[in-house]
Amino acid sequence: MTGSLSGQRILVVDDVDHMRSLIRRALSASGYQVDVAATLAEAREMGLDSYDAVLVDANLGPERGMDLVEAMVSKDPTAAARCVVITGGAADDIPESVLCLAKPFRIDDLLKAVRTAHRADTSRPRNRHAVPAMVQGPRPQPQAPEGTRPHAGESRMWKLLARTRRLRARERGELVDFLHDGPIQELTAAALELEMMRRRAASSPVAGHIDAVQKRLDTAAGALRWLVDGHWPFVRPETQLAAALQQRTAWLLATPATVEVGGDGTPPRTVEIAVIGDIVELILLEMAPGSPAHAHVKAQTTGHRIQVELTLALTAEDGRAMGDQSAAQASLDELAAALGASAHAELRDEQWRIQITLQGPHSPRLNGEQP
Repeated sequence: MTGSLSGQRILVVDDVDHMRSLIRRALSASGYQVDVAATLAEAREMGLDSYDAVLVDANLGPERGMDLVEAMVSKDPTAAARCVVITGGAADDIPESVLCLAKPFRIDDLLKAVRTAHRADTSRPRNRHAVPAMVQGPRPQPQAPEGTRPHAGESRMWKLLARTRRLRARERGELVDFLHDGPIQELTAAALELEMMRRRAASSPVAGHIDAVQKRLDTAAGALRWLVDGHWPFVRPETQLAAALQQRTAWLLATPATVEVGGDGTPPRTVEIAVIGDIVELILLEMAPGSPAHAHVKAQTTGHRIQVELTLALTAEDGRAMGDQSAAQASLDELAAALGASAHAELRDEQWRIQITLQGPHSPRLNGEQP
């Protein structure tokens, strides 16, 4: 590989014509020699070993960009360091050893990705698993151990909650696919086009107007990336109760919930954390009027029992009562019946304290035996 910029060869693999063209133009303007391919078959015919960096879109119509990376790595384990996967979706399926560039991106982000891949390639020998990560979205998290997942003998309630999380995960996948194929793709193209216009008009009076539009595009891009990269508890296992509850309830509360773990000192297991999160979300959704100013969650796991206590309070400045107490009690009774749990509530004008107790996984009762 040559060290001069003009000698660095880049391969761009993308099935969308205008994206290939835009990325090629942006890199060529910076002195790179750029070839393009629309499919994995075209890319394989171009002599992948001759390129300093290979940029491949994660979704190439029916094909996966990672298939190309994996084929390169099967021949040369160090090849991952020369690869950059471009994605408008989440980075869940992209391993740590591969650089990831999230759409929408700026030209400087693109150039940084190429430079990083090239520097990694020229640093031989190297550890494939020590390649620096550039990912802007989430990385894959360890899967929950098998023993923490609900088993066939457990109650219908546990199975129903697990199915609900799978449904939400499916909905999230559909949303991400829509955002990638529509607004994120178009926003990426618009941002790159605008930035190249800005560079050509550096000394023109129109440059200031272009900057203003670019800022608006950046704001829109940030909002879309939040939808894609936001915390999705049903996609990656929750292992810390306080963090899980705060992330789960952020959309239902005015301020982050405080969390206390009680019980016999044994921290809740992953499957228990997920269900505690489900229960708190359901209580808030069903019972909380508006967005309570303060929420405190106390969770206890003792033996085969899970107890969740949720305290909701308003500040004096709110100038209003918590809500309809009789309707809240009816909602709690209905929720408890659906979960096969016992429930108790202390409902006052300025504060509600709600307690719900249910059997945990693998208890004799859940397996159809007598306790």
